Amino acid sequence: MSYFISPRQQTDLKVDAAELVKAIQARWPSVEVHFPTSSASNHGLEWVVAIADRRLEGSLDKTGQVLHLVGDVEDCARFATWYRALVPPRYGLAFYDEGYSADVELADGTNEAQL
Repeated sequence: MSYFISPRQQTDLKVDAAELVKAIQARWPSVEVHFPTSSASNHGLEWVVAIADRRLEGSLDKTGQVLHLVGDVEDCARFATWYRALVPPRYGLAFYDEGYSADVELADGTNEAQL
């Protein structure tokens, strides 16, 4: 499944790709990280994390505001709650599916079960 994390409104949030890489590597040392070189790509950063026998693919868009996750919903929810702790609380974030048919406020203290 495909999920996204982003602010609900326009903000000045700009997640630094290099800092995000460091944080992901600290949490998941075996992560595979790629910086797309094609100007046609909307991604500034891509990664793949192995969780148990599954893969969680992720990307950060070039604006530094939108994360795209592809994987098991539980793995995506776990990543989302971890990511929420990295982003200052003043930025409201939403966790939602590809069609935006289901969305959840990703607030401080949101847990995986709520997502």
